[in-house]
Amino acid sequence: MKRLLSFAPLALLATIPAAAQSSRTVNVDRPRYDATRTVTHDGHGTVTRDTDITRTRDGTTASRDYTRSFTGNGWTASGTQTGFAGRTRSFSASGSRGTFPRRRFQRR
Repeated sequence: MKRLLSFAPLALLATIPAAAQSSRTVNVDRPRYDATRTVTHDGHGTVTRDTDITRTRDGTTASRDYTRSFTGNGWTASGTQTGFAGRTRSFSASGSRGTFPRRRFQRR
């Protein structure tokens, strides 16, 4: 009985694909704005999220891009955001096991 219980989790792991890429897109249509968000997982620890918003009254756009990936002994993340007024800001962060994450913010 113990042997059967120890093999059940292994059988479950065997059914999961090793490196499957998945992507999901969400569209939002409202009277004041239209938006699209796409999230992509590559199966190797990298996540990419892209968001675009358009105001319907004047056609002005805003966007946000974000990427996170895992490395051999930590992670890195970076992103950029542009507002409706055209102001852009970006960040990058990284961390390793056992250390506090370091973030660098830049405003333009």
